[in-house]
Amino acid sequence: MPDVDQAVERPFADLDERPVADHVAAFEAEHSRLQRELGTIDQL
Repeated sequence: MPDVDQAVERPFADLDERPVADHVAAFEAEHSRLQRELGTIDQL
């Protein structure tokens, strides 16, 4: 599933092709993902 892998690895790759109204949701989703991932650092 290369499309899914690319979406995870490069969440903003197609941002310029999306409507501007969708940009906030894309940034918020990535922000949430980063918070979850970074929140696990202390558990290592």
